[in-house]
Amino acid sequence: MTTTSITIKGQVTVPKVFRDQFGLTPGTVVEFQVVNGLLVLRAKPVGQHQMEAWIKHARGKGLKEMTAERILRETRGED
Repeated sequence: MTTTSITIKGQVTVPKVFRDQFGLTPGTVVEFQVVNGLLVLRAKPVGQHQMEAWIKHARGKGLKEMTAERILRETRGED
């Protein structure tokens, strides 16, 4: 069993062994849900259109169409 603690801001560090095992990298969006009385954290799948938009943005294309606000909305699944 691996343990960690919650910071005063409510943040938790996911242990490296789990980040590596599940491919959790900086910027990975995660979801929390309760399943049978247990708190479950899982990586939220990124849609293909979101990934393509990120790639275009990273390459310097589509800068006019991808504002920071839009990227955040899409990352949260609001668009």
